[in-house]
Amino acid sequence: MAQAGKLSVKAILTGLLVDVVGSVVLLVVIGVVVGLSVGADASAGYSRLAQDAIIKQKIERIAAGPTFLGLTFFLAALLTVLSGFVTGKLARGREVVNALAMGVVLVVLGLIVWGLSPSTFEPVPLYYMVAGLLVCIPAAVLGGSWVQKRAAATRRPESAESA
Repeated sequence: MAQAGKLSVKAILTGLLVDVVGSVVLLVVIGVVVGLSVGADASAGYSRLAQDAIIKQKIERIAAGPTFLGLTFFLAALLTVLSGFVTGKLARGREVVNALAMGVVLVVLGLIVWGLSPSTFEPVPLYYMVAGLLVCIPAAVLGGSWVQKRAAATRRPESAESA
């Protein structure tokens, strides 16, 4: 059991792992779906180089579209809520503080990844990247507060019975 005054490194790292692994799985699934939809529409009759250019252009158009951006933003935010929930569940006592710390680490990692490979994110608008980073902390805290509220609700009946 974690002490009430300390951060739980295990809880924070596990929450980060849930978010990172979940993000990778989400990206793979989305990539396969987009790839299949674009690949099925490959332009026959063009050279391989021209087909690759056409496919790249279609993928960039999809990645910058409002439907794709909205869906991926929503799914990523849900994943961060889940990560905050996992962090809070493992923290036992300082659920929200640990989830907050996990959200801050997520933002720092996001900035590092973005800074190290900005060309990876070129088809995505800047506002989307900024919004994604800004939502990390509130989403993580939401997950942690959900655990805290559930824990408080289960503790109340016990304390009322013992009084």
